[in-house]
Amino acid sequence: MPGKSGYESVQRWRKVPLEKRGTRLGLRREEDLAPAAGTNLSACRDDYLEHLAVKNYRPMTINGRRQNLLYFLEWAHVRDLDQPGQITRKILEGYCRWLHHYRKKNGKPLSVKSQRDRIQVLKQFFSYLCKQDRLDANPASEIEIPRAERRLPRQPFRKWTRSSPCPTSPTRSGFGIGPSWRRSTRQVSGAAKPCAWKSAT
Repeated sequence: MPGKSGYESVQRWRKVPLEKRGTRLGLRREEDLAPAAGTNLSACRDDYLEHLAVKNYRPMTINGRRQNLLYFLEWAHVRDLDQPGQITRKILEGYCRWLHHYRKKNGKPLSVKSQRDRIQVLKQFFSYLCKQDRLDANPASEIEIPRAERRLPRQPFRKWTRSSPCPTSPTRSGFGIGPSWRRSTRQVSGAAKPCAWKSAT
């Protein structure tokens, strides 16, 4: 059975009663936020998600951006910031600092990837509002996204052993030290047979 399109996903979500939508991770329910009427942040959020559906974004992408925007709407509502015109660069920088110092229920901070995703969605959201002439200037245009983490692999080095002896051949340097990087072969019953390698781990 084919999945629902992005537009149908948004329309189906809008038909769900407010009391049944709920939230995750301890966030407030959406009915606790300012009502989605006029030009407040909640109404702009709904228009932005509908815009993504019209542009044929995947439902999973739309749901992810909805959730990331809900984090910001809940944070802004607590501070009585319900209109797009109230959001400034300093306010968004404060939100970035809040994400950096936030601790989950287990005491661990948010991952850098989660912080990057939430800030990136805000930049795209306010860029959309500027294109729709709902804002004169983009407050998130100069917000810097945290640098991505660069982690070493869990097994940076692996030991390799030969399952059968192979003749030593000259290396690329031509000094004849160690086996060649090219595939070595040996004669078995008059036919060339490649060396077999296997991992020691």
